[in-house]
Amino acid sequence: MKILLASTLDSTHTIRWANGLSERGHDVLAFSTRPPLAGLLPEVRTVVRGGFGKLDYLIRGPALRRTVREERPDIVHAHFASGYGFLCANWLDRGSWILSVWGSDIFDFPAGPVRRRLLARNLARAGALLATSECLAKETAKHTGRPLRLTPFGVDAKRFRPRPEEREDDGLLRIGTARVLKPKYGIDTLIEAFALLRKRIRRRTRLLVAGEGPDRSKLERLAADRGIADSVEFKGWLSHDQLPSFLNGLDVFCALSRLDSESFGVAPLEASACGVPVIASNVGGLPETVRHQETGLLVGREAPQEAAEGLTALLDDSNLRHRLGQAGRAFAVERYDWERSLDIMERIYQDFPMR
Repeated sequence: MKILLASTLDSTHTIRWANGLSERGHDVLAFSTRPPLAGLLPEVRTVVRGGFGKLDYLIRGPALRRTVREERPDIVHAHFASGYGFLCANWLDRGSWILSVWGSDIFDFPAGPVRRRLLARNLARAGALLATSECLAKETAKHTGRPLRLTPFGVDAKRFRPRPEEREDDGLLRIGTARVLKPKYGIDTLIEAFALLRKRIRRRTRLLVAGEGPDRSKLERLAADRGIADSVEFKGWLSHDQLPSFLNGLDVFCALSRLDSESFGVAPLEASACGVPVIASNVGGLPETVRHQETGLLVGREAPQEAAEGLTALLDDSNLRHRLGQAGRAFAVERYDWERSLDIMERIYQDFPMR
């Protein structure tokens, strides 16, 4: 099957879909306004037409339509309703393409009547609608009466697996997160919770923050203001290939996002697949990937005190950490194995009318 993905290539998720479909024998071509991250398979062909930021979504339509006419793909699959969905809605035949909504395009973009009408139009012109989580499908339903099929991001359970040999045996308890350093991901809440934790327990602890973003200097100042700078390590950006080792070095993983636009919890799932218990905020799609008191703990949004209490409970009880970690591994493999996600996507493609 020849598949054209219209999606940003500077996203790990796009790279994974493109690579996964290519590895299953499909001819994959990616149309993007941004060049690819490292790791895209050489078998995946690309058409990159960018350079003008968000204006690209207004001016790159002719290039997309020309690519479709020349390549004649069996499937055109746009990702992100307010960007590539807009391109396809305006330059491809109605109903001839599939649209995946991602999160912020549904939760954040439709601010005001003009944007809401634009989003509804993009959704209406797609031939099929896909969402990564139940909460995202429910939010999307506010803008369309059409059904959505669920296509969760999966976790590669062969790469993300428990590796006890990578855990340092030095008596230090490690808490970690891996997110873009932006306000919505609640890294500040985690730092506040860690500061409270340090007053609760005598054990040696360390907070590891993987990721880069505009809030880094602000977060570093917050750690200094709370007197914990010597125990908070900012690791910088880690590639997807580096994450399994990072996660296996943790005792607890935290995802304390503050917004409902956290539509799916890939990072918590990857931690669970590594056998690491998770503390996550009870927002968006995170409760779908973290089972409260089964694979981890759910806490309120922007609730550092509650997060500190959860961390205390986990760090004080190695048996609890082990039980939740083992259950998390089983849950991730059973419900969200990457091969299963690819199976779901292939079935959707097979069901879609070829044009």
